Amino acid sequence: MEMITNIHPHTRLTDRVVAPRSDLTQISRNSLPESIDSSEGFVPVWSDIHKLSEEHLDRNRIVAFRANHRVTRAFDMLRNQLAHQHADISKPIVAVTAPSPGCGTSVTAINLAFSFARLSTRPVLLVDANLTAPASERLLGLAPLPSRSRGAPGNQHIVVDASGAQINLLRPYAARSAPGTLASDEIAADIIRVRQALMPSVVILDLAALLHCDTAVQLLALADSTVLVVASNQTTRSEFEVSQTFFSQDKKVQVVLNKARRHGL
Repeated sequence: MEMITNIHPHTRLTDRVVAPRSDLTQISRNSLPESIDSSEGFVPVWSDIHKLSEEHLDRNRIVAFRANHRVTRAFDMLRNQLAHQHADISKPIVAVTAPSPGCGTSVTAINLAFSFARLSTRPVLLVDANLTAPASERLLGLAPLPSRSRGAPGNQHIVVDASGAQINLLRPYAARSAPGTLASDEIAADIIRVRQALMPSVVILDLAALLHCDTAVQLLALADSTVLVVASNQTTRSEFEVSQTFFSQDKKVQVVLNKARRHGL
């Protein structure tokens, strides 16, 4: 993985990229409450700590919980750049997304969360906001979630631990049985609620691919900045250019080149 400021066109272009839809209902940070009634408040379960298998994490390229891993340095550099950008923002929200599926968004988001967790004295919140294909369960080796029952909360909060590096994870119940049925405004409100309760040092949103999921575009408006993951020999120039149209001029974007062989990801 490496950070880049531009991307060179590949020889292969695709015709399957669609233009951004203008009828999407955008979520605005200004439209969400800064606080939520305590009767609806989120109560973190600190005793519910899940110890993760280091062998499983290694097999799934989750490595940044180790300070001395050869790949961790790349995520630490990204962490430091984001921390510098958000030096004047309390509880910043960082969205991690990609133009298309398979670029390594979830691997990047989880590693970035562990990188922050190794140094932060405050909680780090990772939100699995990919409602169509959540990957945190598989990558972290967690037990499958049951289907959401009527009246039950839409998300599960747990704390995961890898060699002492802990991150708070919020993942949706609904995505397993009915992908996409959890409304964007509901998960956005949940993010604000958990953020208010935990007071995290950073919130990282693991979003679906921009060109394949309307929800990703809607939740993007919550973020203070975005990490756009592009994959070597996979992401096309047209996909990259269309993805850029989703970012407002006042939002900072870090472009990460993933699946570069010399970095081993």
